Amino acid sequence: MHTVKILAPVVETFTKPNEFRRVFGCNLETWSAIQQVERRQSAAESVCDYLGKSQGSYLAYEALMAIMNDDDNSARLALYVPFEFMYRGWEKLNREYVQAWMKLLAHRDVRESFNFGDIYEPEASEGEPERVVKCLHLLPWMIETQLLRPSELFKILDLHKDDKLLRSSVYDCLEMFPDWKGLSDEDIEKLKQYQAEDNYERPKPKLLKITEARKKWLNECNGVAVKRLVVDFAADVSFSTRLEGFREVTIREAENLKPNEVLLVGGSRVKGYYSPGSDYDFYRCDLSILEEVDPNKVHKVFDMFWISKDSEIEQKRAAIVKKYMELPADSPVRRDCLNRLESDLLQFRLMHKGFPYAYGADLSGGTKRFEKIDGASAFYDSRYREVASKLYAKYVFIPQL
Repeated sequence: MHTVKILAPVVETFTKPNEFRRVFGCNLETWSAIQQVERRQSAAESVCDYLGKSQGSYLAYEALMAIMNDDDNSARLALYVPFEFMYRGWEKLNREYVQAWMKLLAHRDVRESFNFGDIYEPEASEGEPERVVKCLHLLPWMIETQLLRPSELFKILDLHKDDKLLRSSVYDCLEMFPDWKGLSDEDIEKLKQYQAEDNYERPKPKLLKITEARKKWLNECNGVAVKRLVVDFAADVSFSTRLEGFREVTIREAENLKPNEVLLVGGSRVKGYYSPGSDYDFYRCDLSILEEVDPNKVHKVFDMFWISKDSEIEQKRAAIVKKYMELPADSPVRRDCLNRLESDLLQFRLMHKGFPYAYGADLSGGTKRFEKIDGASAFYDSRYREVASKLYAKYVFIPQL
């Protein structure tokens, strides 16, 4: 009888230098990656220890900046930094934040990913998801705190005269600017004139039919709006602490695995937030399905527990993970993989379900009424932004060989 082996998610290995050395070795090939893991661990510990606390908050902000300026891909963290840091007056770190934020002007995000996750199924819709330059929806806070001057905002617009999608993302903030400080009445009128001259509306998908899956999803969302459903909310705690909650059922599920099959376990219960009706997500597959680098599967490789009866499963998984670690720093595939980890850990479930389960409709109080920026989303909630920053610091990371 083969012993069932349970491997914690790979992203957790990336937070522990000694564990990383054990799994991937300590030699010339891995030396640079080990140093990256050590730097990331140190920064993530500062973020998790001090973020949200009055003492040590400078260390938290400094660590956030170290991560987002580590490489161009990590600049994505600028989307999630709590707004409170913009008021601190730490000039050097504020400049570093703006440098990272500027890199995001080239990013085109699916708008609904930062809202309620109402992304239509391909078979039930027509057209691509609506996209937005999401970093621009942070403009009201950046201008109010003088991280960005009005003249710099207009310079961005003038430098991107042909980028209608980018400019339209700025105009989304027009409904907010009168209530936020920083822009004069003349500035706001000038923006409105730019908007009228552009006369542009972003393409949106068309829903063709309501599937049964969508009906179920809508009913679930309506239930969240009525009452808080959460019974556990600890999204910034390590995955391994939750293993005991599903060890027995996992071992039972693993008994019938074929020699080259693995059982992957994920879902909101594994990640630390769930409603009473939630269960673990079990995904059974042949190992060969996971062997090729694929941004659409990277969350299965990195964010889930692996269960197998293969005595060499840890070495086999390490060989698969190394393929991702070997991607060049400027590789579009590496970027897409990191973006998929971001969406898996910070958006889908956490933003769309975790926080509504925890707090019901009590989210993003100051921005709820601003529909153009999807102001009712947890994205603008200070509690969400703190947890999301911690999760990004710890887990949205692929060291490079």
